[in-house]
Amino acid sequence: MAELRARQQIEFDRKKEEIELLQREKEKELETVHEKIKQAISKKDEQVQALRGQFEAAVKRADHLEGLLAQQRKLIAATPSNGNSAPKKALPS
Repeated sequence: MAELRARQQIEFDRKKEEIELLQREKEKELETVHEKIKQAISKKDEQVQALRGQFEAAVKRADHLEGLLAQQRKLIAATPSNGNSAPKKALPS
């Protein structure tokens, strides 16, 4: 009877150690996955920041170009027009 209990205790201890080992391995795997997720989020955040910068630069450029276009329209509207936009050549006498 004592021998059976001793074997059961040995088997119990062995299974307990096996469970603890598996738990440690799973913890390490979770830490690895967590770190990879953090890196992916960090990379995504960097890409979002870069895209925001590009967007802001594009908006500034568009605003600038719209301003130039408005100036051009004003100049064209202010220039007297005689119906022919091509420059006239002097006629020979």
